[in-house]
Amino acid sequence: MALGFKSTDRHVFDFLDTLTCFGFLTREGLLESAVYSNGLDADIFLDKTKPSYIGGILEMANNRLYGFWGNLEEGLMTGLPQNEIKHG
Repeated sequence: MALGFKSTDRHVFDFLDTLTCFGFLTREGLLESAVYSNGLDADIFLDKTKPSYIGGILEMANNRLYGFWGNLEEGLMTGLPQNEIKHG
């Protein structure tokens, strides 16, 4: 995937380069001329067109669990559950 970022978007390059260090992405070029693509494992397991796709569990976790992080402070202060059982 070719991304068109400006040099003022340095934080974007830092983030993408971190994903590159973890092996999720590969990179050719630097900064504005960089082209990022899926790393080997990401290509195998995070490509929806492949039978080896496991990203569905990540999608489910995002849809179901992400909102609970908004109640983290309340959970830490009260010690009460902040998941589905919070509202019955």
